[in-house]
Amino acid sequence: MSTDETDTGDRVEDEETLYRSIRLQSQNFKIDAGRLIVSPVAFADRQKQPSLYRHHLCDNPPTSDPPRKGPDQSVVSLIAGDIRQEGPIEHKSGKEETVKYIVDVKPDTSGDQHRAHAIVFATPDFTNSRPFEKLTIRLARLAHTWAICPEDNFIEQLRREQR
Repeated sequence: MSTDETDTGDRVEDEETLYRSIRLQSQNFKIDAGRLIVSPVAFADRQKQPSLYRHHLCDNPPTSDPPRKGPDQSVVSLIAGDIRQEGPIEHKSGKEETVKYIVDVKPDTSGDQHRAHAIVFATPDFTNSRPFEKLTIRLARLAHTWAICPEDNFIEQLRREQR
């Protein structure tokens, strides 16, 4: 990894706990077999590089900002090595050759981001939305541990909406 303004000079280690703050909006969650799970939409990102926060660099995780941006947010945790271990995301578009996107996590303190900020990215960069959607599905599946679970009233409202 090259050292530039987005790199804190260290590596996100495989065993690191990472947090994703998720706004309490119904599109970010699903009820599946009676269990609350994270929707892939919760990992949407305009740059196709979802933000995460490194546990050991947060001030008072998971309740501090970051990773929790406010009381209208829940927080899930993921393990960096799990994100990497899934292997490349393969995508074939039309008659083009299959592209293998290598998924990784790196520190990112660009634009005055907090020292705990990291991003999930692909090499090569995602050129269209379908392989990025595959990444968001992967991240949602891996985000099964709640650091701050939504309150019961939100979950009940979600159950009513999804009937």
